[in-house]
Parts: sequence; structure tokens; C-alpha cells
Amino acid sequence: MRPVLSPHRLAPALLAGVALCACGEPGVATPMPEPPAIDVGGVTGREYAATAGDNGAEASVTFETGPGATTAGARVRATNLDGTAPVSNSFARADGSFSVTALAARGDTLRLQAVLDGVRGPPVDIVYMGANSFSAVTRPDCLDLAPGLWLTFEDGEPTQDVTLSSTCTGAVSVENPRARLSLADFALETSLPVTLDPGGEATLRVRFEPTSAGEREDVLFFDAIGADAEVIRYPVTVFGEGP
Repeated sequence: MRPVLSPHRLAPALLAGVALCACGEPGVATPMPEPPAIDVGGVTGREYAATAGDNGAEASVTFETGPGATTAGARVRATNLDGTAPVSNSFARADGSFSVTALAARGDTLRLQAVLDGVRGPPVDIVYMGANSFSAVTRPDCLDLAPGLWLTFEDGEPTQDVTLSSTCTGAVSVENPRARLSLADFALETSLPVTLDPGGEATLRVRFEPTSAGEREDVLFFDAIGADAEVIRYPVTVFGEGP
């Protein structure tokens, strides 16, 4: 259950498959928008303050990519999962490269997520290591979250579920729910802790009740603790729009 901080370049994020619906003329399938993935294999970090991360102080850190990092025109959002600073936004250039700046201190995890035509792609989490370096965050393959590490509430739907499936060799305890901003708009309705035995499943239900108009976004966290007592943090970005 130990997370891996890889010093190597990040592997490309997987594109989700194209969903088809039988719309328009009979027999003609209309493709739904494809979630924009992010490949930050070519990212470099640049400190704008010499003390960034060295003494625990936050400073502006810019991440830049080469061409093909994401879909041209996509909005790239950077969220510091270990802080409460506003989400940073940037837009991908015509060649798919982007540059995004966020506040971070050494050891902070930044979540990068691309949005295009209202569709969000899978997030990529990286740890800022200081001295212009970063590492990818990977989590154990034996614990799967569906639909993933983000939820989008659409069409007034009040609840969504995250299904946890375990193929770990021992029991896994899911506990310690909390939130990045603790917005009243989002609530985890499922009581924790819950225990997943090998081959077991559990459902976490999240409720969205907007308290104001416009975009509402937070990150819900929980910990997974396996037989080795390692604590793995799972962040789930939740997003909805108020009336």
C-alpha cells in the first residue's frame, strides 16, 4: 500500500474511450466530447522565489510543457491539494503545450486537470520537490476507484457514487474523511470507516447542494490503510454549478 514518488518523467495519462449515442439520423452515431488528458512528461518547474519549499514557505512555481501535453485550447487547472489557495487556470496553446503557475511549498501535491467544452479529463498529481524538480504520485493498483478521482455533478443530479474495489492481499480500512475547503455545497453521506476485504467493494456517496450560483469545486479526501499500516491519501475532486 506504499505510494510511489517516481523521479522519472510522468507516463502519459490514458484517454477515456469515446462514448457514442444514437442521436440525429437513424443509424448515425454521434461521438460525445472526448475527455482531455494531460501528459506532463516534459514538464519543468521554475521557482520564482529562492525560498520556495526550502523553509516550508509557499512561492509561485511555474510548470511548463512541450507540445502535445494536452488538447489545444483546453483550460488547465492547477490545485494545491495541501493548501487552500485559489485554483490556478491557464489555457493550452495551439500546439498543446501549456504553462501554469501555482503556489506551492516543498512536499505539496499539485493536481493538474484539463477541461474542454465542459468535459473534464483525468487528473494528474505531482509533488513539488523544491529546486525545480517534481515527482509523479502513483497509488497502489490493488485499490480501484470508479469512475475515478473526480466527480462532475450535471443536470441537477444531487448525488453521485464512488465505488471502491479491492484486490489487495489483506483488508483495507477506508477512513478519515475531510475536505480541502470544507465547502457546505458537498457532503460525504457514507459513514466512515469502512473495511474492504480482498475482492470486496464499498460505495461512497457524495451529495451536492449548491449554496450559491456559479461554479462550485472542492476536493474530498479519505485515507486507505492496508495490512502494512501505510496510509495512502486519495483526493477526489468534486465539481458542480449552482443555479
